[in-house]
Amino acid sequence: MIYGTYGSLNVTTIIDAQNGFGYNCSNVTIADKFGKSSVDKPLVAGYPVRVKLIFSGVNSKMNSIAKLTIIGGFDESGHYSIDFKNIPVTH
Repeated sequence: MIYGTYGSLNVTTIIDAQNGFGYNCSNVTIADKFGKSSVDKPLVAGYPVRVKLIFSGVNSKMNSIAKLTIIGGFDESGHYSIDFKNIPVTH
């Protein structure tokens, strides 16, 4: 499961490297499943799957993401966080 939002919290975010502004994930797609707050799709180790994250209000001139934080969950057993840093943006 990947959370775009969770209740009133925006948990999957990006930070613009140029100005430090944060942008919230507004839509999540994992393979063929779409959601605004979260998407739950069983994943199998060793098999790649396409994930699409949409962020609202992003500066169209952004050329680098300082940090992408993805928040996910394991049913009732807890949550995890994955950070990617220094991601170039192509136009």
